[in-house]
Amino acid sequence: RRDDSARTRRKSLISTQVNGIWKAKSHSSEIRLDATGSWLFVGNRGHDSLAVFEVTFDGDRPQLRRAHVVKTGGACPRNFAVLDSFIVVGNQDTNELVVFRREVDGNLTEVSRRGHRSPNFLPPLLSP
Repeated sequence: RRDDSARTRRKSLISTQVNGIWKAKSHSSEIRLDATGSWLFVGNRGHDSLAVFEVTFDGDRPQLRRAHVVKTGGACPRNFAVLDSFIVVGNQDTNELVVFRREVDGNLTEVSRRGHRSPNFLPPLLSP
């Protein structure tokens, strides 16, 4: 017997890339929600970017609005850590960590980068 209460249904479809462009070599790597639940981040491999979505609520229902798509400054953003004021992105194929400051409007501004051999996983980090 099938339990319909556990089913999920697509309510909307929002591209994680600019102008909804999709290429076979581009796919999502990770999805993370910030601690406040106000911003959702999606890594795009191939497009080498982070999509930033604003999360709002209409009653109980969450609504997403793509606010920005920001290039990660390297190739293959495999993993990232979301902090209160920063995001640290591990670009796997260019062997580097890139730090972005989180702006009030959800945009990201690069503030630092450092070489790091194949950064495949960034555990949750605590803000200093």
